[in-house]
Amino acid sequence: MKIFSAVIIAVILTGCSSEQVSFDGKVYTHQTDSNSQVVGFDDGKIYFTWDDDLGKESFTTGYRIEQMDDSTFKIILDNPNPYMQGVEWVIISKDGESFYSKDSGKKYSLKKQDGQ
Repeated sequence: MKIFSAVIIAVILTGCSSEQVSFDGKVYTHQTDSNSQVVGFDDGKIYFTWDDDLGKESFTTGYRIEQMDDSTFKIILDNPNPYMQGVEWVIISKDGESFYSKDSGKKYSLKKQDGQ
């Protein structure tokens, strides 16, 4: 009976948890009239690029992601980003095709590869 109960609990837990959105290997952009921000995730590194009226800047560091609920993710940077406050960035994504920054409300959309 204990084994049966353990199997039932495992099945329930597996069924209740949604599939985690994968950001690895993807590049997202936030574009306004003359400003762009690019965020890329690849092999344990996160890449930020800003291109605005003040010039072009970039920053790279390691990161990890903690899933807070079905659509909210906390990105924890290994090193502080000089253009953000702190080392945590909370984003909201339901499909992996786009996400919103919880603090700023900016929408970042998946950058399509050439030919897509």
